[in-house]
Amino acid sequence: MKNILIVEDEKIIALDIKNAVQKYGYKVIGSVTSGEDAVEFCKRSLPDIILMDIHLDGEMDGIDAALAIKANLEIPVIFLTVSVDSATLERAKKVEPYGYINKPVKDVEIFTTLEMALHKFRTELKLRQNEQWLSAMLNGIGEGIISVDIDGVITFMNRIAEKMTGWTASDAIGKHKNEILIKESADQKKKRIAFDRTARNSLLVMLQNYILKSKYGKEVPVDINNSTILDDDGEITGNIYTIRDITERKKKEEIIRNAAEEWRVTFDSLTDSIFLVNEDGEVIRCNNEATLVLKKEYNDIVGYSVRKLFGQSGDYIYSCFLEIKEELETRIFEQRMGDNWYEGKFDPIIDKKEEFTGAVIILSDISEKKRAQQEIEKYKNHLEELVEIRTEELKQVNKDLENEISLRWLIAEQMVQMKEYAEAASKSKSEFLANMSHELRTPLNSIIGFAKLLKMGIDPEDSAQYIGNIITSGEHLLSMINDILNLSKMEAGKLKIERKKSDIIQVSAVSMDIVSIQAENKDINLSMSREFEERELFVFADEKRIQQVMLNLLSNAIKFTDAGGRVTVNIRKNSKTCYVDVIDNGCGIDKDMQKTIFDKFNQVDNSLNKRNEGTGLGLAISKSLIESHFGHFYVSSEPGQGSTFTFSLPVYDSEKHEDSLSSLKNNYPQILKEKRLLFILNSQKQITTCVEFMTTNGQEYTILKRSTVSGEALKKDDIGAIVVETAENIGNEQKFVELIKAMNNVPVIAISSTLDMNYKEVFLSMGYDLFYLIPVDYLEIVNDLSKIYGEKR
Repeated sequence: MKNILIVEDEKIIALDIKNAVQKYGYKVIGSVTSGEDAVEFCKRSLPDIILMDIHLDGEMDGIDAALAIKANLEIPVIFLTVSVDSATLERAKKVEPYGYINKPVKDVEIFTTLEMALHKFRTELKLRQNEQWLSAMLNGIGEGIISVDIDGVITFMNRIAEKMTGWTASDAIGKHKNEILIKESADQKKKRIAFDRTARNSLLVMLQNYILKSKYGKEVPVDINNSTILDDDGEITGNIYTIRDITERKKKEEIIRNAAEEWRVTFDSLTDSIFLVNEDGEVIRCNNEATLVLKKEYNDIVGYSVRKLFGQSGDYIYSCFLEIKEELETRIFEQRMGDNWYEGKFDPIIDKKEEFTGAVIILSDISEKKRAQQEIEKYKNHLEELVEIRTEELKQVNKDLENEISLRWLIAEQMVQMKEYAEAASKSKSEFLANMSHELRTPLNSIIGFAKLLKMGIDPEDSAQYIGNIITSGEHLLSMINDILNLSKMEAGKLKIERKKSDIIQVSAVSMDIVSIQAENKDINLSMSREFEERELFVFADEKRIQQVMLNLLSNAIKFTDAGGRVTVNIRKNSKTCYVDVIDNGCGIDKDMQKTIFDKFNQVDNSLNKRNEGTGLGLAISKSLIESHFGHFYVSSEPGQGSTFTFSLPVYDSEKHEDSLSSLKNNYPQILKEKRLLFILNSQKQITTCVEFMTTNGQEYTILKRSTVSGEALKKDDIGAIVVETAENIGNEQKFVELIKAMNNVPVIAISSTLDMNYKEVFLSMGYDLFYLIPVDYLEIVNDLSKIYGEKR
């Protein structure tokens, strides 16, 4: 909304004007009746536009008031009038009003005149601002700017142009450019006339190295650019001359010319051969010495590639060039050319953008130095060879001794750990014997007691019950003894595993039938589910041993589940592996106990007063049986929520599993048979399994325990690979493999029974080449080793 001031001495007319103005959305901020009041009001309130009556009573009429306001403020004025004489009209023109409105006033005329006046005022204000900005910019430029019209008359000159020409802008404007710029010699005049002629038809043209003479005779070397000014029709209306003082540039050019000459003289006087090459390896300059070395004329060198110029040495020198082009680093080399030796130095030439633009090659003749060195070498070589041989022998002996000492220390540390493990095992066995004495006495006391009663003679009706008790106690005693015998066989690696195509669903169903009476006695819901549609799922396993595992897990689940609970067998699979879950909602197992329940002679409740009978061997035997099938055993449990025991078995693959050992024997990699495998094992079970596999396949091998490992044993040349059963504490494993690699750099394989596959990357980062979990499928190790040696089966 624009603010309007009305200056009118007739109140009725003023009121009409106010109503008309407000009708179109303008705001009247004041209405005065005299010129004097109008001037004072504008000083205070600064209206956007004034509607001023020309004829006002008093000493100051409307024209005088408008002139007084214009002297100090930029406020547009529109005159209100009935009629004016020519003299008054001339006075009014000095005000440069933005319009006239005739009385009586019409509403539409007021609106139209106000809008046009405001638009004109905004346009003129913006134009003045642009002119001020352009003037400030042109005066701030470090070059002289002179504009002329189509006739060559100067219309503008900035401060730098004033300084160059000696003319002020006020004196120069209105004069022809030749009067200001042209004070020249004949040669200069020819150059300038050609410049002017070209400038008439070109948008941009330059006059270089022109001598400008100022008003006071001072000569200044300049470059003058001419730009033509075109109107909307493309017609030339004038020119702008940009004048650049090149005095400093001239001085620098002179300095550069002098320096270039000095450099040329110095360059040609150097005794080393110097070549400047571009980014493509072509010589762009060389000194006199370079022509003598190559025995070529200067023109036969420049423009040619260094690969061609240097004969037999060209390929080598060009390869050095490519290296410094890639690495941007100085390269020093020695090269024989003809009968002489030269030391060469390649230095890259890099521009401000750190980009390669070429190189400098400096060749120094070192033939005399080479010959002197060769003479000295003859006298030194023999002595140095002897010293070097003896030094290397001493170094190797010292290194072997250090490795042997480190190995002994490491083995000693591990022996301490093994002692601690042995003591822990002894403690476990003591607890087991205490538990077993209790477990064995209970069925034996029952057998002996009921036998005595039978001997004493009893009622025939009771004898059947006593005999049944004796049989039950005997079977329980036989089960415990069988567990102990099975465990001892597995420890010795003597338990036979006859793997074949077996239906795990059938094995699970039969096992559930066997324990169904036990489940019914406790009112436990026993069920089976599977996560696939097929009615059969074949695994590669010993059916009898897997049934033994299933019976153990189902019996445990029923034993530790309260009456009314449930036990579920769930079977799932992927392309290679079958997973069997035995799930109960029984008492569950504490987190701490989950770590030890698979240990031998250990039970969840290990006290003599425990609720449930057992040797503590069932889970240990089950885990060992599954691992003998190259499977894995897991437990997941929450106290009070129940437990899930899971084991995995390989899905049957006819191509892979049928006659696998005999197939391997017939196709055993020849490259491995030519080598001996060294095994560093801890457990008797692993030793037995290893011996059986290696003997079956005719593989040469040596088995050592950690306590008997020595540097001499590790350094044998015929060793093809070393298999290490890792210690429980993996802290020393990195140092152990480093010592092995230092003595014999062959593939080293880690096998572990205490860790999982999450540790694979850890062991590989230590320096081991392969990592496997126990139970070990030696067939897989053989295949991976043959790949390492480049021979695939």
